[in-house]
Amino acid sequence: MTDSAPAPPTLDGDLNVLESIEFIKAEFWLDMLSGAIKVCVNILVAMFLLLIFTTIIKIVLRLVKAIMNNPQRPVPEQLAKFIAAALKIVLWMQIVPILVNKIGIAVDSIVAVVTAIALTIGMSMKPSPPHAAIEPGASLVFKRAGVRADSLLPLCPRRQTRRTSSPASL
Repeated sequence: MTDSAPAPPTLDGDLNVLESIEFIKAEFWLDMLSGAIKVCVNILVAMFLLLIFTTIIKIVLRLVKAIMNNPQRPVPEQLAKFIAAALKIVLWMQIVPILVNKIGIAVDSIVAVVTAIALTIGMSMKPSPPHAAIEPGASLVFKRAGVRADSLLPLCPRRQTRRTSSPASL
């Protein structure tokens, strides 16, 4: 006996071929319709949540600005703007994944991709010597404390380059 491939089905007398096609069945279209309705409802709920979250962010920012504009304890204008912007970014970073998840998109992969991009950008912008970012930050911190930044330089390890010849011999 030889093993041969079965003959392809024909439409002449075989009605089983039509029954095996999924998109002809009514259940297929009912499942598609119910899925589309679920997605539309999720989008409407996400839009409603967006409206609520936007209102909450505006209220929180107004409250923070009112606290910072207190005449008894004034906050510098640039610092107040920075705090408000940072708070707004942090709040939106919390809200966007909630809304995306409510629509039905997996948030885990989006967070992983954004984290990888941020890490790549951060590592590419890193200065060459490891102490280059520490010195300016330390000088700003200790300037208010009354410590001179020059006294901190021995704490930062530097790479010493040796000269083979003196400048006079060149």
